Amino acid sequence: CWANAHVVSAVHEADCGVTQLRVRVTDEDYEVGPGQFALLTCMSVSPIAHPFTIANFNPQNGECTFYIKNLGGPFR
Repeated sequence: CWANAHVVSAVHEADCGVTQLRVRVTDEDYEVGPGQFALLTCMSVSPIAHPFTIANFNPQNGECTFYIKNLGGPFR
């Protein structure tokens, strides 16, 4: 099942190697919650969806929060 959504904010915390991504789900009939997985696609990087765990969901505004760790060592 696919939901329409858009990025609210993306903040990278270099000190801890984590990006906080907030996404607003715009489909009113779509139900999500913390601990569920969402398949996210960033077409500018890859057309392949990747699963991420929803860290938080705010039902008042439809925002999901994800915390995404850096992969591997330093990139050069």
